[in-house]
Amino acid sequence: MWYNICRANSEAVCGPRPRIARPKCCCNNRFALIAAYTQRIPREPAINQEGRIAGMELNYVPIIWLALGIAFAVAEGLTVQLVSIWFAIGAAVTALVTALIDIPWPTQLLIFVIVAGVLLVATRPLAKKLLFVKKQSTNADSVIGQVGVVLQAIDNDLATGRVKVNGLDWSARSSNADAIAENTRVRVLAIDGVKLIVERCE
Repeated sequence: MWYNICRANSEAVCGPRPRIARPKCCCNNRFALIAAYTQRIPREPAINQEGRIAGMELNYVPIIWLALGIAFAVAEGLTVQLVSIWFAIGAAVTALVTALIDIPWPTQLLIFVIVAGVLLVATRPLAKKLLFVKKQSTNADSVIGQVGVVLQAIDNDLATGRVKVNGLDWSARSSNADAIAENTRVRVLAIDGVKLIVERCE
């Protein structure tokens, strides 16, 4: 009541109070404000079915091939048969190709099979020969100087004779063309191919 009386007296003395115009806000303006606000909020990048993010590629295919190559390399280290190593190289080559260009899965498998198959067929025999020839030669040379026993009488004219050295059965020939009877102790002097050249122990 007192507020109304004071307000009436004030208007009588100073005149009516001017009204302040307020901006009108319609529904369309509200929606526009909401849309502008939501555009400022950073959104998480959407990932599509192919594993791609907006502005960035998630190329996980080379990682899969690289992991497969590591698995083959570990298998080769455990077996040392010169088989898995070629598949490891094939997987590594496929990983490199898929990292550079985008190719479908059938093409990737084809690259892997071709690379691994060619290396396995063309390179494995040579690599196996180079790796194992030295080992075989070393094992054979270790027989020289050893003493063995004649299992079959040695006769160079008849091309007969076998000896047992270090538990292994060898074809043998006499060093001086003399016949050596069975159960005679002999010493290995040299190796001629797969034959031992022996002499009678004194």
